[in-house]
Amino acid sequence: MIGNIALRPVEGPDIPIFHGHLTDPVAALMAAFTPPDTSLEAHTAHWERILRDESVIARTITAAGEVIGHVACFGPTG
Repeated sequence: MIGNIALRPVEGPDIPIFHGHLTDPVAALMAAFTPPDTSLEAHTAHWERILRDESVIARTITAAGEVIGHVACFGPTG
C-alpha cells in the first residue's frame, strides 16, 4: 500500500529528488523524451525557471510523506 498521497508546493530539496527520477535508467527507457542535458546543474536551472513563472502551478507528489514525483500545469489561460 502506498499510503496517503498528497500534493504540495515544490520545495528546493525536492529538485535533487526529481533529478534522481530523471536520471534513473529504467525511467529513462520508459520516457517519451528526455532533456539533452541531464546534469543536476541544468535540471536545477530548469526548475528555477519553472518556479519563477507565476503562470505555472507546480506541485510535488508525496506518498506517506515521501517525494514520489511532480506535476505542473502551464499554458494559456482562459
